[in-house]
Amino acid sequence: AAATTQSYTVKNGQNSQYNVVLLAKSNGTNIPPSTNLMQSNWTGQWIGRDNAPSVISSPPTSKTYLAATHLRKDFNLSQLPARAVLYVTSLGLVEPHLNGAKVGSDYFVPGWTDYTKRVYYRAYDVTALLQPGSNTLGAILGDGWFRGNISILGQNYYGTKTRLCAELHLSYASGTNQLIVSDGSWTAGFGPIQQSDMQAGEQYDARLELPGWDSPGFTNASWSLVTTGAQVAPIISAAPAEPVRPNQEIVPIAITQPQAGLYVVNFGQNFSGWARLKIINQPAGSTIVMRFGEWLKPDGTVFRDNLRSAAATDTYICKGGGVEIWEPRFTYHGFQYLEVQGLAQAPTTNTFTGVVVHSDLPKAGSFQCSNDQINRIWTNMLWTMRANYFDIPTDCPQRDERMGWCDGTEVMRSGMFAMQGESFFSKWYQDMVDGKLGATTFPQMAPTPHKDFGFSSGWADSAVLVPYGVYQTYGDTRLASRFYSDMQSHLQHYAATAINFIGQSDGYSDWLAVDGSTPGNLVSTAFYARCANEMAELAQTLGHSADAATYRQLFTNICAAFQTNYLSADGTVGSGSQSGYVLALYFNLLTPAQRTLAAAKLVTAVQARNGHPSTGMVTTYLLLPALTSIGRSDLAYQMLAKTDYPSWGYMLGLGATTFWERWNSVNQDGTVNTESMNSLNHANFGTCAEWFYRGILGIDTLQPGFKKIIVAPQVGGDLTWAQGHYDSIQGRIASSWQFTNKVLTLNVTIPANTSAEIHVPTTNASAITESGVPAVSSPGVTFVGDSNNAAIYTVGSGNYVFTSPLQIPVVRSVILTTTNQTGSGSGTFYPNWTVGTNGSLIAGQSPSAAVGNFSEEAPGRNINSLTAGGSLGITLINGTSGVTTSTNYVTCGNGSGAGSWLIYALTNSATGYDLTNITVYGGWADNGRDQQAYTVYYSTVLNPTNFLVLGAVSYNPAIASGIQSATRVTLTSSDGVLATNVAALKFDFTSPVSENGYCGYANITVFGRASVIPPTTLSATSLAGQAGFTINAGGLWPGQSYRLQSTTNLAASAWFTETTFIATQATIAFTSSAANFPQKFYRLGAD
Repeated sequence: AAATTQSYTVKNGQNSQYNVVLLAKSNGTNIPPSTNLMQSNWTGQWIGRDNAPSVISSPPTSKTYLAATHLRKDFNLSQLPARAVLYVTSLGLVEPHLNGAKVGSDYFVPGWTDYTKRVYYRAYDVTALLQPGSNTLGAILGDGWFRGNISILGQNYYGTKTRLCAELHLSYASGTNQLIVSDGSWTAGFGPIQQSDMQAGEQYDARLELPGWDSPGFTNASWSLVTTGAQVAPIISAAPAEPVRPNQEIVPIAITQPQAGLYVVNFGQNFSGWARLKIINQPAGSTIVMRFGEWLKPDGTVFRDNLRSAAATDTYICKGGGVEIWEPRFTYHGFQYLEVQGLAQAPTTNTFTGVVVHSDLPKAGSFQCSNDQINRIWTNMLWTMRANYFDIPTDCPQRDERMGWCDGTEVMRSGMFAMQGESFFSKWYQDMVDGKLGATTFPQMAPTPHKDFGFSSGWADSAVLVPYGVYQTYGDTRLASRFYSDMQSHLQHYAATAINFIGQSDGYSDWLAVDGSTPGNLVSTAFYARCANEMAELAQTLGHSADAATYRQLFTNICAAFQTNYLSADGTVGSGSQSGYVLALYFNLLTPAQRTLAAAKLVTAVQARNGHPSTGMVTTYLLLPALTSIGRSDLAYQMLAKTDYPSWGYMLGLGATTFWERWNSVNQDGTVNTESMNSLNHANFGTCAEWFYRGILGIDTLQPGFKKIIVAPQVGGDLTWAQGHYDSIQGRIASSWQFTNKVLTLNVTIPANTSAEIHVPTTNASAITESGVPAVSSPGVTFVGDSNNAAIYTVGSGNYVFTSPLQIPVVRSVILTTTNQTGSGSGTFYPNWTVGTNGSLIAGQSPSAAVGNFSEEAPGRNINSLTAGGSLGITLINGTSGVTTSTNYVTCGNGSGAGSWLIYALTNSATGYDLTNITVYGGWADNGRDQQAYTVYYSTVLNPTNFLVLGAVSYNPAIASGIQSATRVTLTSSDGVLATNVAALKFDFTSPVSENGYCGYANITVFGRASVIPPTTLSATSLAGQAGFTINAGGLWPGQSYRLQSTTNLAASAWFTETTFIATQATIAFTSSAANFPQKFYRLGAD
């Protein structure tokens, strides 16, 4: 590449000189998008040819498809022009040609719009393709979005007749110009492309090829003059975003033959694009059929049920003799596997090449860390975004949908960190405005063929979220300014439909959440508030001060309504789902006091699912940032480390190379979930990757367009290093860190003409250095305070190296171990487990409280049978002296008034117990109630009003019908202790949901030891701006070592250790390190 000076027409009749970088290519790709041929300047006509030959497609739909149209125009040049620019657009897809060569490297031109309103053109510098004398301009028209299948609506949505409109502008050194346009003098015919549908696939008959059709001298008796005119009259304007192009090629990793004559090609990666075919000496007329899919069936053939009506089949009919190489032009597929029939000889890895095709967005960033699973999550998200950035952000690239669902906004921030997306999303926003359903209603998808799909919160909110996202990421207000009234109309729609500021749901809520209990109106109200808040900021920025004040007041009113309707006094939001908490916390819908309570409840909600995510499509991208915002990045790391359902690691463990539409799109046994709506290439659940930039690397913006930057890395998990960069509109921002031997080294690069706030994690701010000198005295570095266990510095542009002492507390995690035994289905079943009750802290003990209907399955027994022996009807558990010799089954759960919960008081130790093991036995006479489903809570006081989550169990082994099943679940801890100072345990059988509403339980055992050290007598205490304070140590354990710790955020998992001491005196005086800061919290803990 080299910088050259070119003259480009940027305004009709005027030229402007400027420097641009041109990539040296000979096929006409080097033209800027701002060539600005206005609608009024177009003189070319819409041309095409009708009455094309037809074919019947492959199942499952067997539809009729028309052949692609070839068009050509001969013209003569007495001299070569100084510059030649081809402007081209179409109704359908167009591939332009000039003198025997394809023009440009673009595909799927002109892209997808509402063709009744708007169509884009692309411009190509074709100067190098022209020759003195005879020249030929040509084009091929495929069905595309105009005439082909769209979603489930079928064919011909916009029209039945594909058309071309083109102009070739020739500029001569003498100052004269020449214009060659599409008009009635062109001729047209049909060739080898018999079918060109984006869902059904392409059919190509090589015997019908037209050698030389796009070169001078071609004649064919079947060709005729074109027809002029079109079925629609859209505005023609310059394409505002990057085109779709092939970007990578993939070599197959394996080829198998599951059936005679049928081969399966595995490319090792799910992607969007097609397969290039290369064959040798295939008989003329033989047909090669290629079917595409994302997964394999158990028999090794390709699974295609989730494609629904999309045939996703390419067919090549051979011309015979020698080498034949073919790839489609007007179709694409989402696939990892290719199933092929019709080959004369077995394929090799040279027979097929995977061609990766997507919108050609420039790369924006990089990420890598020491954890392989996190790296794979990032890679999966990149592949998922690439596959679904296809002129618009689609939901999926494979089935009969591929729509621009507007929940794609949730993917937007992740995408902008990975690829430069301003033009891409701005183009899509025009599609939204073109697709509005009336004056105020934004659509659920754009472009908008489904006019019957009405308003939906979380989808239609792209009306505000996209312009705001562009503004925040790029500092660009042009989109918001241009469409300001449309954005206002979105808030007008909310105002007209909300009831007392409560948004009204259309039923989507948090789509496909594991916990689907989040009220739809809660979700709608939260997004209503977010739109009002972001609209207030945009209005202020654009100079609409009165509007800004109105929107700020609206935000306040919505928040008040949200708090009244969805917030309980104890901080519970809505149904208590993770989704509800992250919406309330991340959208700032609560007061500071309410936020503290809700933050604790979110932690409980995460712990209740053993650290797994349970969010859906419109909240998953908020989950990890919300945890960070309350100081619990440790829980974010725990989620990322999970490998069982539901988790990102679960998908990876089953071989996913892109993210799925459902958390359980593939079952544990590797078979595909039978839900028809089940894409294996869907971006929403991969949006956790945004946190890799904003959390792990810590890169974010404090002022729109990264004019002021924050770098606040979240060091945690098992990571020892992380590195990456983001190429912002201001320049490259880089963050890399290493954490070894309790020392953190943080390298940061800040671009020119910006400033930054750098948060350096530490346990001793005074020991931090920058470039080898104390950070507080480093040139250009200013210490401004500490927050969330990090020292904060402000810096200007440059490179910085901080070294900081850091201790990350080990976060205790509960380990669930599950197993089961099965009988033969008849007679009495004797599992070989021994239930040891000796040493169980609740052996023979009645619950101190019980609520619900616990149903004993043997006469004469009571609830005590859960902790003591009793007769057993269906399962005998043999034992010896000191153990339970038989156990009675008790059913409990959450159906038909069944048992709700049990509490056991641990009264024999004044200091409580350090619990080490909880084991629960269960099962049933068949597979109908053998699940174990409950949540275990604990408290450090005997008569608690609140409990802490210890762990949640939902174990349901796959058992054949009618087979006896005994189950055992054990809870232990990563550090050997589940919890300390435990005085009471609660088993809550209402959550998770029990099988058939009931589950059977045989015995509960609890093991531990009396706590040596009493609970800390000093709770977290707030001290603001005090130089010193005194602690009454009279209640501390004499001779015991304690830690005095501080934090600026009560929700944080990590605390600063100020000092350690031995409790030897009644009162202890300390000097506060918080004298210069507004507030710190202090606590004592046993060392």
